[in-house]
Amino acid sequence: MMVAKEGVWTLQDAIPYRAKSAIAYAVASTLFTQACDEAGDAVGHSEAWKGWEDTYQDTGEPLAVVVQRKGPNDFDITVSSAYPGITESMEGEGPPYQYFAPYAMRRYHNLYTKMIIQNSGDQCTPVSIYYQEQGRCFSQQVYHIEQLAPGESVRVMVPDNIHCEWLGSAYVQANQPLSILIDQISFSKYCPGSEDRGTLLTYWAQPYKPAGNTLLHAGLVFRLWGGWQAGIQVQNLAQEPLPTFVTVDFMDNSGGNLLFLGDWICPNGASTFYLPAITDLGPEYVGAASIQSHRQVSYPSGRETDGQPIFAVVDVKKVLIYSDHTGWTAAPPGEAQGGVYNAQPVSGDVGWEAIALPLISKSGEVTSTIAVRNSSNCSRIQLRINIYDETGVRQTAISGLWLDPQHMRLVDLANIGTVASGFIGAGMVEVTGVEQLCDTDGDGVADPEPVIPSVVVLNKGSPPGDITTVYDGIPLEKWVPTCRGDIMGTVQSIDPCHEADVEAAAPIEGITVTADDGTETLTNSTGGYELEGVEYMTRTVTFEREGFLTWETPPFFLDCGEDKMLNASLLCLGEVGFKVVASVATDENTSSIAGATVDYSKPLAPKALHYGEYYRTSGSTGSSGVLTLTVPILNATGTFTVSAPGVAETGIFTWTQMANTPITTTATSIFGGSALNSRVLSDTTRSEAGMWHGFDDASCLNVGGEYVGLNNQDVELVLCGLGTVIGRVTIDGNGVPGQTVEVIQDGAVIASETTDANGVYSIGGLPTRCFSATGCAEFSVRCMGEVQHEEWEGCGDVERVDFDL
Repeated sequence: MMVAKEGVWTLQDAIPYRAKSAIAYAVASTLFTQACDEAGDAVGHSEAWKGWEDTYQDTGEPLAVVVQRKGPNDFDITVSSAYPGITESMEGEGPPYQYFAPYAMRRYHNLYTKMIIQNSGDQCTPVSIYYQEQGRCFSQQVYHIEQLAPGESVRVMVPDNIHCEWLGSAYVQANQPLSILIDQISFSKYCPGSEDRGTLLTYWAQPYKPAGNTLLHAGLVFRLWGGWQAGIQVQNLAQEPLPTFVTVDFMDNSGGNLLFLGDWICPNGASTFYLPAITDLGPEYVGAASIQSHRQVSYPSGRETDGQPIFAVVDVKKVLIYSDHTGWTAAPPGEAQGGVYNAQPVSGDVGWEAIALPLISKSGEVTSTIAVRNSSNCSRIQLRINIYDETGVRQTAISGLWLDPQHMRLVDLANIGTVASGFIGAGMVEVTGVEQLCDTDGDGVADPEPVIPSVVVLNKGSPPGDITTVYDGIPLEKWVPTCRGDIMGTVQSIDPCHEADVEAAAPIEGITVTADDGTETLTNSTGGYELEGVEYMTRTVTFEREGFLTWETPPFFLDCGEDKMLNASLLCLGEVGFKVVASVATDENTSSIAGATVDYSKPLAPKALHYGEYYRTSGSTGSSGVLTLTVPILNATGTFTVSAPGVAETGIFTWTQMANTPITTTATSIFGGSALNSRVLSDTTRSEAGMWHGFDDASCLNVGGEYVGLNNQDVELVLCGLGTVIGRVTIDGNGVPGQTVEVIQDGAVIASETTDANGVYSIGGLPTRCFSATGCAEFSVRCMGEVQHEEWEGCGDVERVDFDL
């Protein structure tokens, strides 16, 4: 499937009924058809499939995938969950490959754990699963899978010989990379007395990496928030028998530390931080948490060890419902909601500046709440949330979200009016501005520390059934330590109703303002704009909108963290509608000229000199002789040069201002419509080859309203049609062939022709100059030494001159 940039492809009916797992590949568009054909040929043939991967894998653009599952559970209650697609970077390093699952249950509060394991390598592998009860420091049970083929997946329950009401963790080992999902769901079997919780929670197992993470962030946690609760489960990933001390710091929306809790966690073991039990957080708590494994000193040896790598998952569940009669009570199956997400690891100097949200919604069934957080201690960041429909078209952008260190904000699409009801699409969270705050090297200048945004999407649904899903945003673009600034200002029009030195006062709304790095915005109703997060360096900015002359600024330097003020004045444009005609014989006898070229040149007034010295444009008339040019309407001399080779003399027309000077006749607009007073253009001049007929509007319209069409002109440009001389050369009445006939004007031969077999000649394309103040031009015709003096009688005149020698 070809997917547009930022577009969404939803597979549902196309998924085969018996499918258990899948792999999504991004293939270059130029290879797409060939790759699809060869993929079909490789189905069922492992070696052919390996060859296909070698050829096409990693040729396309980055993908972000979220899988949403929905259906009945063992009690016939609708449940759903979502998880991000597992990439190669999420498979870890090996062999051996090692994975961790901090939540494993066997009818613990009526939830069971089902582990879904897929071999994403290219060889068969055995798999071992070690189960460890919470609070114990050794494995309680080992489960073996003898062989798992490449691409094959299996479903594994916590073994039957582990007692019911069991809570623990799991550690998985294999010789090939694995993709592992963990479901927490209710079953009617396995343990006696099992009941339905009515929820499905899914997370993915964390791979072991030599450079493990000792600091994690949970971007969204609750306590008694509209019936929602949260729990944090932390696992020690130590590869040596060392416990680790873990603290969880709970913070409010503004990043303020409310309290912290700590606990020792055994190697491969896990511990629960259950928010309903933390009464000091109070009701209606919405916030975030930082989870950290600490350096420790053994006693009495004094041995110092670093904090051990850890992994955590956060489950959020709506477990309470409210009634005026009973207050808060447990949500029964069918009304309970829930989801789980992996806490965000913090890795040294790695940060992110773009996070993908492949599934967001504002439908009647599910509406997305997007929790964005600045998890950094050393930077203030600005975020923009771009909302895209399934075709990749951006529907809206939620911008200007400045977050101080550790601050978070909830963005509920239900409250975003620019997102239409029924919307289903995707989002992208981008870092558009960074203000560094920490001087880490002590030189008195803030240093570029990692930018660490985190995003959690809570797709909340309404009963019946658990249709809520939760997933953590998918990091897409790594943060590059660069400084950015903002460009802001006001855009106004250069007032066409006054002289050039009068200050413009009309702001322009809807101007597209674009920096040369692609950052773009529109001016508001007061003409103001702000380009956020433009990378610092030498930049240019372009201002454009229909009805105004586009302006690109000269290059300027935007400094790191600078708020650059950049105002703009744009020249208002109007339309001049031309009808170019040629006058033939008399001024009233005219005919339209198709294909005439009109060139316009205008020196720009002082207030518009940032555009340059001149404004130039040109065009050609159509079959009816009509042409419309868009020109500035600020008062200043403009010159129209009109040429129609072989039809009429070139005319040059100028004016210094538009004015209303009615004359006695009336005329109909050359474009049709009601009769209008024919007007002339005052202070106009014309060459001897042409003259004006036309009118202009009676008043200047509001610049804030009409643009194209403001002060439109209907102008008829009359060119003087070229003259023709015809005749016959005879001797004693008989035509003389081969004789040269010359036309002389101003003492020079301007054209000549040779008589035909009957002595006839015709010489056309001759300037008559009939628009001069002294009348038409004189000319002479010469043949065999005899000269006849003539005078044109009008434009396009045809004069007959015979010679009888």
